[in-house]
Amino acid sequence: MEEKKENWSVTAEIRAEQKAALKEMKAKAKLAYFWEYYKIHAIVTVVAIVVAASFLYNIITNRDYSFYALFINAHYFSGDTMAEDFSRFSGIDNDNLRCFIETDMAFNREEFTSYEAAAVQRITATVMTGDLDVITADAYTFIYFADSEFFADLRDVFSEAELKPYQDNLFYIDQAVIDKRNATVGFDESQLLIEKTFDQMIAEAEARRQPENMADPVPVGIFLADTVIDDAYFETAFPVFGIIASSGRFDIAAMYLDFLCISHDISATSSISRTRWR
Repeated sequence: MEEKKENWSVTAEIRAEQKAALKEMKAKAKLAYFWEYYKIHAIVTVVAIVVAASFLYNIITNRDYSFYALFINAHYFSGDTMAEDFSRFSGIDNDNLRCFIETDMAFNREEFTSYEAAAVQRITATVMTGDLDVITADAYTFIYFADSEFFADLRDVFSEAELKPYQDNLFYIDQAVIDKRNATVGFDESQLLIEKTFDQMIAEAEARRQPENMADPVPVGIFLADTVIDDAYFETAFPVFGIIASSGRFDIAAMYLDFLCISHDISATSSISRTRWR
């Protein structure tokens, strides 16, 4: 007990001496003293305040999505501008809801790093919450998400007549292959990320146009060659559009497809499409 009192007495004496010395210091010296001994505390406090302020700001300013589209591996265009154009085209009310078109996500299947893993987790989270409506990506990246069953069967979104203009540009999965894979004990989805040569990637993308070679073909995407987004993808990238299965906004997603394809040969700008969305 005496030892504890003695230690406490020494500590108190040191603090008293520091306090007295601090009183004698000028403002600049006090600041230097404070920074020397309390900079970690100060940094932690500032970071905590910034994080808390950002969190509160997001809560206060956050609006539910009226529509959320994601481009993967796209280049050279503004998502904000496209969101504004699509809002005018569709007549979406953005007073209380947000039309969001994200265009800056990169995804490299050839070198699947922690960045790609984080991207998959983020996309999966938005899919599970029902926030994400559409993904447009180069065909090889699209294959990964299609074979992971992210996309809706387009026959559940469009009538046969509405799909007809896209007939030669449909992207298919083979449901029989996926069902067999899902029944395989111990299957790891990372196996979908097998590295392939460029020629193999091209061949696999082209194979997705050929339902006649599949046991149970399901159309889940549309190749968007010769459309307004051509400049956003390299010539060999084969951009593909798909509607997320968990989206509750199939009508708006279909309207968005019309928006992307308008005034081009692939466009569903027939009277069927126009009367449906106008």
